[in-house]
Amino acid sequence: MELTVEGIDRVLKKLTAKQLLKPLGDYLLRIGIATQSKARERAPVDTGRLVSSIAYLAPDSILEVDNAEPPLWVRVGTNVNANSFYYPRALDESERYHYRGKLPGLVGTPTQGWFSETPGLLESEYAKIGDKLLSDISDLWGKQ
Repeated sequence: MELTVEGIDRVLKKLTAKQLLKPLGDYLLRIGIATQSKARERAPVDTGRLVSSIAYLAPDSILEVDNAEPPLWVRVGTNVNANSFYYPRALDESERYHYRGKLPGLVGTPTQGWFSETPGLLESEYAKIGDKLLSDISDLWGKQ
């Protein structure tokens, strides 16, 4: 997903990258947590290891925010594919993974796209998080 902000050049002239560090970091963290939450809802369930690995600060979880000033990206994922077992292939080839344990009406349906399609389902949530970012930047702008 890519976000374009019109007029960002004016903001960058008035605010430094260091000033934008906190609002952009908070924004990306919120985006990451929202993505993890929805992916967790949609994840295929067998033993529960995959689902339990997709949670904020779970040991197997990947939620990484760019440490540049200002941050420009967030990475969300899971490392359950470690140790030579590749879940996506197993999910596509094994019937036992073709059900969902949490979402009514989806039990027994194919799990393909459970993670890759998640951001597309969160457009309105991302917009609300974006509004908060704009509010935070506006507050900084007003203090200049």
